[in-house]
Parts: sequence; C-alpha cells; structure tokens
Amino acid sequence: VRSFSLTRDGLKNCGDKIRRRSTYSIATSEGPDSLSTGATSSLESICQRQQFKVAIIGSAGVGKKSLKNQFATSEELYINNKNDSNRDQGEICVLMDDEESCVIFVDETELANQAENELVDSIVVVFSVVDNKSFKNGVRKIEMIRQEFEFEKPLFLVANKVDQARQRVVTEKDAKKVATRYNCKYIETSVALNHNVDQLLAGIIRQVRSRRQSSTYNPECEMTKDTKTASMFTKILLQKLMKIGHPDFLCTRLFDV
Repeated sequence: VRSFSLTRDGLKNCGDKIRRRSTYSIATSEGPDSLSTGATSSLESICQRQQFKVAIIGSAGVGKKSLKNQFATSEELYINNKNDSNRDQGEICVLMDDEESCVIFVDETELANQAENELVDSIVVVFSVVDNKSFKNGVRKIEMIRQEFEFEKPLFLVANKVDQARQRVVTEKDAKKVATRYNCKYIETSVALNHNVDQLLAGIIRQVRSRRQSSTYNPECEMTKDTKTASMFTKILLQKLMKIGHPDFLCTRLFDV
C-alpha cells in the first residue's frame, strides 16, 4: 500500500506498507457464523476503500507500462528491481490523508472495449519528450477525448523521459499550451529516475476524489447550501482572477481542484 500525505510543503511520501493476506481471512475457530475482531475490521477496511478506474494511453514506447509499475513502489525499479520492471501492475492501493483508494489501471484496448466511458474515472495521456510523433498522437487523442467523447472527468497530459534532456524535441511550453487548451493537468516525469511519479499518482487520486465528491448528492448537506453560496461564489471569482496572466497556473498544479 503506497502511503502519502499532502502538507503545506507539498507531497510527503510516508513509505510503503505491506498488508498481510492472512488478515483478509474470515475463518475463525468459533464457527462459520462468527467473525473475529481482526477479520471484521479487515473486511470493513476493504469495504471502505474507494475504487478508481484509470486509463493510461499513448503511443508505443513512451513508458506507459513502466509508469504503472513505478506507481506500485517507492523504490527505483530501474536500479533496485530490474526484474520487476517487466511485471505489469494492474491494481495499486494508496493511502492518502488517512483515506485508502484502490486504483485499477486499464490500457487503451480495454478503454476502447468499455461500453460507457463513465466507467473510467480518469484518463492519462503519456508522450515522450524525445519523440515528437508521440506528442502529436497524444494531442489528437486528447482532442477526441474532450471534443468527440465529451469526457469531462480528470484528464492528464504526461511528458515522460525528461531525463533525456539533450535529445528533447517537445518543449514544455508547447505541451502546457495543449494542457491549458483542453483543461488537462500537466506534469513532466522520468520513470528512469522516479521523478514526479509519486506526484502524478497522488494527483490522479486527488482529482478523482474531488470529482466524485462534487458529483455526489447528499440530502443532509442541502440545508447548508444556501448559507455557503455567497462564500463559494466569491471563491470562484478569486480563482478566475488568479488565472489572468497565468495561463499554465492550474494545469501544472495537480493538487488544486
């Protein structure tokens, strides 16, 4: 289980935790109709976990599989776990701010086979900064996602392989323009150096959680909506004011909602 905490200074990696498979067992010595305290708490923990489905798409060779595998650990796969770098991680549990989420990753083929794109909580489009064609393909995918599919959920544009600075052909400025135009979150990563990978994972969870909370109807909260309308309206105006003169302000801030 990956563990993070959002602080004033940014994202804090709280280390990786191992959950024992034995805690999932519900068998007890008292009989089939009873549950031990440990098993009950474990089941409650499993039921309380949020489950997200995230699609990672992009051209071949941009590092999609390596990115998913690096999401699963704080260690640098290319240095400490070369044998594990070929293993495809399809599901990752993350504990952030005392709330656990289970992220299920799907590829482009699985995304295309979905009956409804509503089943996907977020889409991550990855390109390589040393491959201009992968960037152009990524832009076309984003255009289709936003305009044709009318996908309004969190969308991320990820510039991978920034460690290869001398071979870079896609500028940060051009990528940010695309992210701003299509309301995407933008981040530059290097899976080889484990650079900004944790920030991306935490940002995905942050944005998906916020999206789900904003679209969830809670009758008990309706009574307080009128009293909060004025302050919320003021906050929205201030946020719009801050955008003026800072076109890339929001696209690079993954934890802002």
